[in-house]
Amino acid sequence: MHNSRTKILYRDLQEVRELWNEWDPIGVCAPENEIEDEYDYYLEETLQMPKQELTIAEIENYLIFVIKDQMGFDDYSINKSNPNVFANKLHDWYENLKKRRSNLRLVM
Repeated sequence: MHNSRTKILYRDLQEVRELWNEWDPIGVCAPENEIEDEYDYYLEETLQMPKQELTIAEIENYLIFVIKDQMGFDDYSINKSNPNVFANKLHDWYENLKKRRSNLRLVM
């Protein structure tokens, strides 16, 4: 049981990593750079937000905090990075994840 939970958590974190790398607010995850772990520090916290049913606005506020206070972005760069788009993608990803898991339970 523990092993399957670990696998599920790992898979979820990998999917959140892909979302972060796709968003790539600092622009380092281009394929030629082969960087995949730039945003790993934020993965667990980011994964918990939709699980805790935070609103898209609350997720966006967290993202703004990260890129402003921890990454040093100015307001122009924050707006340009579109944290709202990422917040919506994270929310949609999690809703789809719940549906996939629900469908798996129905099949089993």
